[in-house]
Amino acid sequence: MANNLRVFNTNSEYQSADLVHPAVSYVIETDKVIYEPTTPPTPVFQGKWKAIYQDSHVESAQCDSSSAITQNEINKTNLVSIELGSCVRSIYTWALNAIDSLTKIVVNPNNTVYNSQNNCNAIIETSTNTLLTGCISTVIPNNVTAIGQYAFQGCTGLTNIHIPNSVTYIGPQAFYQCSGITSLDIPDSVTTIATNAFNNCSSLTSVTIGSGITSIGSYAFSFDKELVSITIKANVPPSLSYAALDDSNNCRIYVPASSVEAYKSASGWDGYKYRIQPIP
Repeated sequence: MANNLRVFNTNSEYQSADLVHPAVSYVIETDKVIYEPTTPPTPVFQGKWKAIYQDSHVESAQCDSSSAITQNEINKTNLVSIELGSCVRSIYTWALNAIDSLTKIVVNPNNTVYNSQNNCNAIIETSTNTLLTGCISTVIPNNVTAIGQYAFQGCTGLTNIHIPNSVTYIGPQAFYQCSGITSLDIPDSVTTIATNAFNNCSSLTSVTIGSGITSIGSYAFSFDKELVSITIKANVPPSLSYAALDDSNNCRIYVPASSVEAYKSASGWDGYKYRIQPIP
């Protein structure tokens, strides 16, 4: 890079012997130079993984022949940030789930198996667009099609989550024990809510489930004792597995007016027939 910057216009000349610097951008107008400091890019982590904890201490590992993160490889206690390198090819179930303290997730952009696109603070399996691990800072990208098993389990600090209309499947225990969530709006695109998906969400008071739902798994909304209402927009009653709803909260179940009798007589739903009402 040049050591001098010379700017000419029809009226004057500007010259400085030490003007150019790699961390500064320059905007040249007709009669002046404006200096705009910029932040140098953050270096991309090149190892296997790097973990930062609440007390600011850092642990890391270099790439090895396995290219796998095993179940107990990373200490999850008080973990606040995790970066995955480009060499990671597999992550054992539960290795990076149920970490309430986690606020930042980054995947090396050169990783061909996983990604954390658009700074979403999640681990996404690229080939299936399945969100495998989330945290309280996660913003689910609009191309994610499935929320995987245990993805947000135990994120008690999660108070709000937007599920985009690209999602069709919410996996087992995906939001189990997310005790900070108070309401849910599940889009029309979702067809399946799996076993225990929203079990033990103890602050949840209202749920709206879109028109595309076809299956609700066992215990999906059990132990959600503060639940006041569930609104289901599907005209055809989805299959409802054993104990999918909590028997202790007596929450109202709102369905399309034209489908009230169909819900009341459908297998699984008939046990809740006294709660079923038309959508106001």
